[in-house]
Amino acid sequence: AEKVTGVISGIGSISTSFGTGPSSYDFQDFATIGYDENTDKYVCVFYNRNDSRRPYAMVGTQSGGNIVWGNASQLGTNSGDSDPPKQRIALVYVSSLQKLAYFYRNSSYNGYTRGGYITVSGTGTSATATDLGSTNFGNPNTGGYNAAYTNSGNHGLVIAYPAINSGRRPRIMKVNINSTSSMTDTSELDVTSQNQGEYSLPDIVWSPNNSIYSICWKNLNNRPGCKNLSYSSWGVSPSGNTGTEISTDSIESNCGPRIAFNSVDNKFLAIWPQYNQNRLRGVIYTASGSTISAGTTFNITDGTAGSHVANLYNVSYNATANRFMVTYSYFSANGSFLKILKYNSSTNQCDVESTTTIQSSHQSFFIDSCNNPDDNRFGIVYNNETSGDDGRITCYTPDNSNLDAARFVGFAKASVSSGAEVTVKVNSNTSTRSGLTPGSIYYILGDGSLGTTAAPTATVKAGLAL
Repeated sequence: AEKVTGVISGIGSISTSFGTGPSSYDFQDFATIGYDENTDKYVCVFYNRNDSRRPYAMVGTQSGGNIVWGNASQLGTNSGDSDPPKQRIALVYVSSLQKLAYFYRNSSYNGYTRGGYITVSGTGTSATATDLGSTNFGNPNTGGYNAAYTNSGNHGLVIAYPAINSGRRPRIMKVNINSTSSMTDTSELDVTSQNQGEYSLPDIVWSPNNSIYSICWKNLNNRPGCKNLSYSSWGVSPSGNTGTEISTDSIESNCGPRIAFNSVDNKFLAIWPQYNQNRLRGVIYTASGSTISAGTTFNITDGTAGSHVANLYNVSYNATANRFMVTYSYFSANGSFLKILKYNSSTNQCDVESTTTIQSSHQSFFIDSCNNPDDNRFGIVYNNETSGDDGRITCYTPDNSNLDAARFVGFAKASVSSGAEVTVKVNSNTSTRSGLTPGSIYYILGDGSLGTTAAPTATVKAGLAL
């Protein structure tokens, strides 16, 4: 028999209380989650409903399939915004400084960009996140941030956002990262000179394969437009106000595209909610130099459960499993969900696996996610709208197992030590396990145990209990 390797996917336990302080924190309007590669810890930044929508941060330590969280600490006395398109908080790991950087709209100071660095210390319930000092910079009336970083060349940290005072057009900004004690802007650049009808809500990611940033936004045609950014020459291409339109879909009102980069296959995935169709759509594209080329748009969700609004969908990528994860909730409907997507070179699309339900009991105002490259997991954060905005955080392990029906031989007749001989019953049915229900069909679950419900991925029918 061929050896089974890797792990089978599974959702972790959902954290509802945090640290040694309050039993819960209220995540008002938006929260984001990131991963500090230096300390091997998660960081969650959220607007605190019980403190005038001020930003707070807390640290999580991976413990098996769970995340153990410390107490939250205030990042500043400035408040976030009440308008969903402006509420997104950017959180990005800056490897040259070994710190996470964060950015949000400072509604206490004319909507300027506010940014700073977070120091992580401790572990478990004693872990803390400390603000190293934040500052206001850029121009007033911005919001809805995303950020990307590369440690090559000029050590580039770039944030993207809609310039609300300038026709909501997509804008990018260089950030000076010479020191963790200060953060300043060095240059702003309009991705297009064309004013937008709605919030452009640009997203930005770095491609180490091609040494470019990819920027994708909702253009004046309400379609996903893309351009490439060269940090060294500080310019975007190709020319044109709409960018390269990677789909003819119209994007839902007050929503923008979200993108992630697949470093194994050298592909980008962009997702968005399609206008008036109640479904998430996606497209694979490549970007190099001044060239952007897209495949055929495909469905991620089927449009039967409800509509999407800003901050209710996200995409992340894990290179170990070579999988994308799309997280989403529906507007004014119960439930938070995820889908795992794998790039298919034959179709130049993604194979979309079955839906995994994170929770089905309440509404959420947002959902966000991040990649944990050290533990081959994704972090997921959302809130419970029916319980005072209480924060909810969990993790998901993507499948990278080679387990399939051909590799499943059968059941061992006895428990033996490693290397010892054992008789294996290969007819796929079993009467050798205690605690099983006779007549029930069993499946292999993510932790290697048996269950009567198939796993969402790498599903293998184990057999019938006799």
